[in-house]
Amino acid sequence: MKMLNKSFKEHLLKNTDQEFVDKLNPYLEGVNIINASLRHGISGIAKPELIYLNLETTIKKMGQYGLAFVILHELAHYKRIKKKGKEWYLNYILRSDEETYVKDTILEETIADKWGVDMVKEIYGVTIVAPRNPIISSKEFSDRTRVMYKSIRNSVKTEADWDNMLNSYVLNVRQ
Repeated sequence: MKMLNKSFKEHLLKNTDQEFVDKLNPYLEGVNIINASLRHGISGIAKPELIYLNLETTIKKMGQYGLAFVILHELAHYKRIKKKGKEWYLNYILRSDEETYVKDTILEETIADKWGVDMVKEIYGVTIVAPRNPIISSKEFSDRTRVMYKSIRNSVKTEADWDNMLNSYVLNVRQ
């Protein structure tokens, strides 16, 4: 069984405590999580092969359990990509029409938010509210998702383009 990435675990320990890390560790085993500074205040990005997490910024903005929520939210995306397959993921990102993309994005974010909240309760015994709730079901979120869809369609044509776009959000990796 592969343990939590040593570098990420060290960053977690600098910002939390051993008990926090020990409780979270079994859920993160074998997942490549990289602590990185991300553009636009983004807390995390899940990709098919790894998760980027803006650990220090997230814990400052949201506290320890907010950080746990973000980690678990991104883990939900990562696990769904693994379960449904890379082809499903690429079809959703690169080939769906606008209405399907908006509907599926809202569904994916709702699933990840719910799983994150439920897992924080299960792991730590703490009840939290998803930071974007009820924003995710709002017209504003839907409109922002449409803007994102148009931006993707204008600049992303291939898997490599999508990977480059996601990587462009990474300002630097914290070692």
